[in-house]
Amino acid sequence: MKDKMDELLKTALTPDTEPDTELNQRLTELISENERIKEMKPKKMIPAAAIAAIMGVLVLCPVGAIAANKIIKEKFTKGNSTVTEHSFSKGNPDYVDDDAIIADSEDPTVENLNERDGGEDDNWIRMRSELVNGKYTNTRYYYDDYSLAITDSGFENWLTESYELSDPACYCETTADDLTETMKSLDANFKYSGKEFALSMDNKTADQASDLAYSIQLNESSNFRTYTSASGLDFDLVDDIGSDRADVITYTIIETEGFRGSLEFLDMTEDEIHAILDSVSFVPAPDYEPEVCEGAVTE
Repeated sequence: MKDKMDELLKTALTPDTEPDTELNQRLTELISENERIKEMKPKKMIPAAAIAAIMGVLVLCPVGAIAANKIIKEKFTKGNSTVTEHSFSKGNPDYVDDDAIIADSEDPTVENLNERDGGEDDNWIRMRSELVNGKYTNTRYYYDDYSLAITDSGFENWLTESYELSDPACYCETTADDLTETMKSLDANFKYSGKEFALSMDNKTADQASDLAYSIQLNESSNFRTYTSASGLDFDLVDDIGSDRADVITYTIIETEGFRGSLEFLDMTEDEIHAILDSVSFVPAPDYEPEVCEGAVTE
């Protein structure tokens, strides 16, 4: 994500356990890039998901507490969700750094490698491959049918009803020499009652810590609440005020055993949001429980 996150990670680690100091920066630049560069989707509804902390597999577990001067001053945590002035997160709240999430980052360098239309045997309508920052290869596939994007990606389908796409859905695969697994993402914008909502998903990989904090950057957070759907699923909801895309943007974060993601609703009423959430189905991942390193002092 941002340079400031390196300092936060160093503080959070035990003295005898040191991660690759460049790992967090490399991966968070990559994730931001996955969200940022989608030329075929000129109206990208979900902003870049800010991953608040990604630690390498060599880091066994974090220290039980972060130094007091590193704890965010204004933070509200309920269950497995955390809200600050400028962010909405799910995962380990110790990794949620409001300043780092809103800090500016340099735009990545992008080299176009390949681009072509899909053939009669392809489910996708167009493919684009790019080299990002000279390290990461992003291959994007665009679909005019969301069910076909689900089929090709192997992602879970969280929507039990069919909604009309407002522009092509995008499935992205990211590879690099320093990634042990392919990172994948799926994004789609939908129409509903003359308005729009969006769904974004990412796969979990071995390059991500199990207690990773998945964060969404907000202009100004408001109205943190929970809705229980008709099927009994609980959704934590947060409004974003002050965006230039809508008066109110409402978010919820979803996490399953193999995926993380979010839903975004633009200027929708509570009834409209609830109606869509009633059509969402998934098996929730177990709630995050802090790990305790051997020998760590806990209260």
